[in-house]
Amino acid sequence: MSLGVMNHDNPRWQEFRDRLEGPEGCNFREKIPGDRETLTWDCKAGRDKTHAIAILTAMGATVSEIVASCEYFTAQGGFCDCEILFNVGTRRLRPTRRRTTRRGLVARRRKNPRPRIVTNMDTGEVTEL
Repeated sequence: MSLGVMNHDNPRWQEFRDRLEGPEGCNFREKIPGDRETLTWDCKAGRDKTHAIAILTAMGATVSEIVASCEYFTAQGGFCDCEILFNVGTRRLRPTRRRTTRRGLVARRRKNPRPRIVTNMDTGEVTEL
């Protein structure tokens, strides 16, 4: 059974978020239990979605579903694993940047280029560059 694109409308969205937040993902934790000021997590930042890709793979997503999911995350401000939780995890949608041309037409400007996904055909490992 196909997982589909992982987004807010996917029936397994909450499962994905819980796994990304937990030990197999960003592993949010307090260094001093009960002290929110010591909250820390694991994320390589930048454009690294290693944890999200591994979780999607474990959930049964195909390569094309992983690519589409990563494109969705990026479009919503989820450029890395923790930003998927902070920016995409909530229902808030990011507005599209628009500019008006001299003719009054609205043109969309892409803030960030499309992520490049590489798949190792021998192992099935998916990596985002």
